[in-house]
Amino acid sequence: FTPEADAALRHVVDSVPVLLQSFSGHTDSVITADFSSDGKTLATGSADQTIRLWDVKTGQELHKLQGHARVVWSLDFSPDGRQLVSAGFDRTVRLWDVATGTEIAALKATRELFTGQCSARMEKPL
Repeated sequence: FTPEADAALRHVVDSVPVLLQSFSGHTDSVITADFSSDGKTLATGSADQTIRLWDVKTGQELHKLQGHARVVWSLDFSPDGRQLVSAGFDRTVRLWDVATGTEIAALKATRELFTGQCSARMEKPL
């Protein structure tokens, strides 16, 4: 799947983008996207400084996550799909509860961050 400037996601088969589902809600370009391991939830991060969680089957928005002060650049679900980590140009890494859409923790970096990642060995929140 490829994030596009029009805030829609397209499935690419043999280099040809095909619109399978449209997820409407972001007010600026979608920069990053990640699927939960079970494929039921999609997370999208945007230049509008928000993260949105979507039901893949219905296309319905589950949660709008707010906390970043600049572009959301990277997203990664935990292996069990219960948590999501995000990184943004605001130099923060944030940990989110997927079921409730609430922020669990935030870390501020001294330099720009380009990615965040969840580990299978992650036994406790940050």
